[in-house]
Amino acid sequence: MAAGRVTGIFNATGPDTPLTMGGLLSACQKAIPTPSSLTWVDDDFLLAKEVGPWMELPLWIPASDKDAPGFSAIDCNRAFDAGLTFRPLHETIQDTLAWALQRDPDWKWRAGMEAAKETAVLQAWHNR
Repeated sequence: MAAGRVTGIFNATGPDTPLTMGGLLSACQKAIPTPSSLTWVDDDFLLAKEVGPWMELPLWIPASDKDAPGFSAIDCNRAFDAGLTFRPLHETIQDTLAWALQRDPDWKWRAGMEAAKETAVLQAWHNR
């Protein structure tokens, strides 16, 4: 866009087709060779266990959040029409994992749930 001297305001987020949380997690399972399983936990339970939306559980916003509708529904058609494209999701997943694994094991992440809390929440969910 810069080389072509295209100017203007563009919403440039992706992907270019709708992607559910289930679709994203399924893509992660396919892109990463480590076996994993998913546990779907409802919003009310997560909120009762004081799981922090977005930062503690990335990409999750409870349906009850009055500001949530449309949060991820940004019209990017102008950017698509101007030529915005995306690389395959599995490449982004693999490269993000490779980047994360290069961090020092003691690296303090600014987002994500502590392992002990995740274990406790999952255990409580399964024991309910």
